[in-house]
Amino acid sequence: MDTLIDTFNTAVTETANEILRKHQPTKKPWVTADILAKCDKRRELKKKKSEAEGLASYTVGDQKLYNINTNLIRTIESLYNKPTSAVNFKGRVGKWFRTTVGVRQGCLLSPSLFIISLERIMTDVLEDHEVTVSIGGRTITNLRFADNIDGLAGKDEEQLAS
Repeated sequence: MDTLIDTFNTAVTETANEILRKHQPTKKPWVTADILAKCDKRRELKKKKSEAEGLASYTVGDQKLYNINTNLIRTIESLYNKPTSAVNFKGRVGKWFRTTVGVRQGCLLSPSLFIISLERIMTDVLEDHEVTVSIGGRTITNLRFADNIDGLAGKDEEQLAS
């Protein structure tokens, strides 16, 4: 059964991949086979170090996220296991209902979970692509917002709706 975080990450990853499919990837000229080999070696060393420290790689599908302590993952998942919500209107609490989408409103972890998810997705998306947008003559490779939005544009002509 997918957790809320898995569902969110899958949806955002699919959206990012759809955007990227529309654009031809541009290889960074300074990336050589030697640099890629060093990066692979560094990733492997980090993975071994994490395993030795008892940390787990949190995954969505086959996407590796950050090395996070497995107890912390279980604790966060328990917060989102069968969540319920109610509407408070003028001091009166309405009927409780199952929440199936989104993060808990007012939860101190919600912004952090959102940022962690987007940060890893943006890292993966931008790894082999040069996706930019020009705003006021300034080139921006990715846009990050605090609340439920992350935007990308591949061509100067593309406009981002606010």
